[in-house]
Amino acid sequence: MSDLSPALKPCPDRQPTFMLDASSDANRTLARRYKTLYGHETVTLCGRQGVGEPPIAAIFTTFVYTSGSDCTSDIACYSTVQLQVPNGNASHSGILSGPGEVSLSVNPASMLQFGSAPDLPAGLFLTRGSVSLPSAPTTPVTTQGSAEQLYLGNRGCLLALDLGSGLALTQGEPGHRQLQIKRNLRMRETAVFAPSFAPPRDDGISYQGDIVRVDGDATLDEGAVLKLAHSPHPLVFPATGLPVLQCKGTHAGRLVVQPQPQWYRTDWVGDTLHVFNRSQTLLSGRTSVPPTGHFGSAPVVADGAALIYPDSGQCEDAIEWIRAGSLNFGAVETEAVHSGDLSGEARLTVSTPPGKGQAILACNVDLPAGVLVTGAGSLLVCGDAARTPFTLYGPLICATRIASVRVETGKLGVSTGCHPAAQTLCILGDLDVSASGLLCLSLVLDSESQSVVAADHIAIGGDARFDRGASLALDNYMLGLPIPVDGLPLLTVSGHIHGPAPELIATIGLYLEWQASTLYLRQIGRGASGERHGG
Repeated sequence: MSDLSPALKPCPDRQPTFMLDASSDANRTLARRYKTLYGHETVTLCGRQGVGEPPIAAIFTTFVYTSGSDCTSDIACYSTVQLQVPNGNASHSGILSGPGEVSLSVNPASMLQFGSAPDLPAGLFLTRGSVSLPSAPTTPVTTQGSAEQLYLGNRGCLLALDLGSGLALTQGEPGHRQLQIKRNLRMRETAVFAPSFAPPRDDGISYQGDIVRVDGDATLDEGAVLKLAHSPHPLVFPATGLPVLQCKGTHAGRLVVQPQPQWYRTDWVGDTLHVFNRSQTLLSGRTSVPPTGHFGSAPVVADGAALIYPDSGQCEDAIEWIRAGSLNFGAVETEAVHSGDLSGEARLTVSTPPGKGQAILACNVDLPAGVLVTGAGSLLVCGDAARTPFTLYGPLICATRIASVRVETGKLGVSTGCHPAAQTLCILGDLDVSASGLLCLSLVLDSESQSVVAADHIAIGGDARFDRGASLALDNYMLGLPIPVDGLPLLTVSGHIHGPAPELIATIGLYLEWQASTLYLRQIGRGASGERHGG
């Protein structure tokens, strides 16, 4: 638009016609070069037709393609140009070029097909519907989540791709199609890549699939999908996997395989994302943990399963959770242990045993959708859970790392009170304690001096929020034992503190006091004096 702006003036009597000021040689040259100018105008295309005497320049123009129409003109796009297909399929066989941004809005049941590669360095934006491109090596393409599908020809090329819709490669033999992206690829959470695969060979294995090759970086947002054709029997890939995306730059994220994610997974091998078959035992419905502690071949995948743990039972399998499931320790009278790692996309409910029974997760827990703890018994988490948020309606004891904790009607403890040294729980995110929530910390006692020398500690990387009525208890408190003059730090908060400090319950002569971002346990008559809670 910059080379046209000084020369273009709107006619004073009517819009959207533009006129050229012919007072200079440069403007007279423009007048000869641009014989058709559109500005703030809607042009309707019917049938196979051009839009004026070439070359054509479009400025703030909307082109409406009726069903079956084909624009044969080469159009140079300046400023903002819109292409619309209200119904039926249409095509543009001319070349679309220029410094302006071009947006496409197509009826979801329709498609706009380009016969020539567009040359739009400022970008082509698909906001709705579907579009088919042979290639666009000088054009970055962006598709929104409301768009249906972007179709690209075999061995097509794009300058860059920000994908929020579907992507499919067309033409060529299934499984042998390729797309090259010269710069970066971004697949949003609504993005879906649907590759085709070569027919299986005599051994039943498909050895070839469509592939996207990225010269720059590849970023795959959580939720982006690799879509396979639905089949009553899973496709079989080589044991080493089948490449679907290759990236020369940096890469981040993976694709979720749909449908039937229990049959497949994706993972990076070097600079290439592969799709693999899961060689697994699939768990669903109510399933008892076997006496051996193993379900079968690994890895084990749980698809909405409810695992039942026997008394003193132990599950040693690492389990990946595809859909919401549960671990049920309801019949445990002593303790039951899960020692295999728990991971996946699902939210997991852990039902703890009543009475004296204890459930133990002696494993790493990587469940970003969260763990919901219910029941009257205690759940002891021994492994790392740095990416897992917990919501408590039952007791949890943990002295490692967890993502965040919301204490509803449950109890959060750090140790069992029998450790010779104080334990620390690191909460990387926020701690929220409701009016019915309870924090329970243990003291470390020195039998020789008959005094308290240390206490369990919770380090909070985010914010701490306490509803009025939230409480804190000391589970091995003994009346009369002195504590250090400077007090004992119980909570340390890196972020903001919201609400009043929790109430200290079932103690005499002790109180809680905030000092900067640390909550201290102090003894009445000793040490600092400030805002007191409890005692």
